[in-house]
Amino acid sequence: MTNLAVLLYFNGRWDPSNKYTNYVADGVLINTESNFATLVSIIATQLSIDASTSKVEIRYKIDERSPPIQIHNDMGVKVYVETKKEHRDMAKYHLCVTTTEPVNLETNSTLIPLLCSDTSEDMRVIHNSYFSNTFNGIGEAIGLIGFGSCEEVDELEELAPGIIVNPNHSLFEKDQVYKNKYVLTSALKRHSILKHFQFKTTRSSSIRKSQQRVTELFYSMAKTYTMTEFNQCMTIVEKIDKRIKDYLLNIGYNKWSRVHAEVNRTWMMTSNIAESVNSRTRHAKVLTVLHLLEFMRQLVQKWNNNNRSKATFSGFHLGKKYENILRYNKTASEKLRVIETNKYVYTVLDGITQFTVCLHQRTCTCGRFQLDELPCPHALAVLTIKHTGYEKYCSDYYTRKNLLLTYQFQMDPLPDESTWNTPTHVLEEVVLPPHGKRPPGRPKNKRHTQLREDGFKKAKITCSNCGQQDHNRKTCKNVRPYDQE
Repeated sequence: MTNLAVLLYFNGRWDPSNKYTNYVADGVLINTESNFATLVSIIATQLSIDASTSKVEIRYKIDERSPPIQIHNDMGVKVYVETKKEHRDMAKYHLCVTTTEPVNLETNSTLIPLLCSDTSEDMRVIHNSYFSNTFNGIGEAIGLIGFGSCEEVDELEELAPGIIVNPNHSLFEKDQVYKNKYVLTSALKRHSILKHFQFKTTRSSSIRKSQQRVTELFYSMAKTYTMTEFNQCMTIVEKIDKRIKDYLLNIGYNKWSRVHAEVNRTWMMTSNIAESVNSRTRHAKVLTVLHLLEFMRQLVQKWNNNNRSKATFSGFHLGKKYENILRYNKTASEKLRVIETNKYVYTVLDGITQFTVCLHQRTCTCGRFQLDELPCPHALAVLTIKHTGYEKYCSDYYTRKNLLLTYQFQMDPLPDESTWNTPTHVLEEVVLPPHGKRPPGRPKNKRHTQLREDGFKKAKITCSNCGQQDHNRKTCKNVRPYDQE
């Protein structure tokens, strides 16, 4: 004689669409030779009810579309057993039990949030009772559920420490991270039978809604000039999701934050120029190797000549870009008030905010003077009242002299290909195409843009009636021009 592991749903109700809702889950073992009376006795014993005083109705569904089938005699039990033998999965053909007296079980309505690491937007919640006494005799039925060997689970745990990958996981705590939704729901199904509680997984969009906010905070932290502003932004990020702070800490603040950098980054957050080159050469990628190299040579030659010409005919001490920054800082410094402390130290008041400038050390409490190596608005306000030029307080890298030295080497043009003196061994060499399978689809000419670049652009709506924006013809309240005549 063999046994069948069957899920029991009870304390629920049938809705108008023939769905059993608001139920509590349990599990039993049913002998394949059982009759109707034996089945009712097993269920009554498991649910701790008196079958003589409480009427028990047993139903199950073949699929979602079919109406529920009620088991009311021995033939109904035999049909169910034969059907269950073909599908021994506990999630298939569960029994929905309705009793005249509700089954009383101890419950606890604690909500425990569980994060799913597959999609950072998902939030899984264990609902209803969490802690409860375990019924005896369920362990054998739970053992019938197979989720993989222990060796496979151990290998996964070594690859992803801190992430739960075992579907048989039994200890649930707050802020646990699971590999994916399958691992979470599998563990909860097993745990729900052992602990006699009902769970429901729901999607939370709190992380998705805060994604734009986190992106803005990250770039604020990367470009901030003081530790105070950095810590304030990091505190907000930690409140949104603590894992983001841990991730950035593991990377290292000095690799992406201006204020933590070991060298002054000024305005350059990265030294990778590949994106700039790719944007100019994406249309030339279809050329042959020889013509592509010639295109690259002409492009670099053009860039080098233009930058050298701009530096040669510039009438300023600094480059054009840095002169514009100084001009903007000069305008912002006109409303500041300066109080002299000694020969080198000054206090600058910007409304109710106070800054300290030291000309000797070239520092300011705003952080810009020492990190950008260019006078900030507070330093320019001090230089203005001292009638002192700004030239010696700027970095030498920004000067016109250094720009000319950067582009002093010119790229000579190549002669026509027909005049080349190519060696014989080079002409005889055959260059084969690279090995590899070409991916399906048309090759992409544009790079993958980030969320901050085009994810927040809002489409402009123009009214065809009046020509104004932010509304359409249907909602237009303006008078048409020809109606005014």
